[in-house]
Amino acid sequence: MSYLQVKAENGEIDKGIPNQFQEEAFLSYFTYGEFPDQAGLLKAAERANAPLDPLFQNPQLLRQYADQASQEAMQHHLNGISGIPFFFFNEKPAFSGARPVDDFMSVLTQLP
Repeated sequence: MSYLQVKAENGEIDKGIPNQFQEEAFLSYFTYGEFPDQAGLLKAAERANAPLDPLFQNPQLLRQYADQASQEAMQHHLNGISGIPFFFFNEKPAFSGARPVDDFMSVLTQLP
């Protein structure tokens, strides 16, 4: 779980802020051409009213979340997730990448 998600779940920030930050981070990179380094992420955070300053000011906390993200990525890799997007149906892995509608229909019609 991300730093902002934890803050939202604990009631420290509005529950919509993690999604707002994600949208701003994508806009920053793909629309504004801002590199997603610390400065770029802090700009996106400011536009989303997301409190990332405390995370970047605490190297130990930053390392904790970076290690957690690495562990989650490795677990997903071990579970066969190798692309984005990856689709789950009823909490079971199905497939990744762009797919034709027929692939989705095939899975959906077989669900209980």
